[in-house]
Amino acid sequence: MRRGHADSAAPGPAGRARVTAAGDDHDVPHQVLDDTAALLTKMAHRGIHHRPNTVPARPATAAAALRRAGPHTVADDVEQLGAGLGPRPGQGVIECWVNVYLRVGRARDLHQG
Repeated sequence: MRRGHADSAAPGPAGRARVTAAGDDHDVPHQVLDDTAALLTKMAHRGIHHRPNTVPARPATAAAALRRAGPHTVADDVEQLGAGLGPRPGQGVIECWVNVYLRVGRARDLHQG
């Protein structure tokens, strides 16, 4: 895992700053995982069936940031969750959300430091 420099902050997902290494535009994994966890928490708080219209696009943005940061398997899961967020998400989306939430939590544990 690369550590960034405080003087090289750039805008990241969800309007939060991301720290980049000098000359490197990759997201720091723990920050991207924190942003993704916040998105998942917001989805659970509002309910998958009562989400704002902007939510279906957010998992794709989070998945792209995760791919840049490195946790590709987590990115695939987040992308799958986003793909299931149609106008009438079913039980499968809820199960997918649970799996993604657990995977993001585990990845956050691994990338703390």
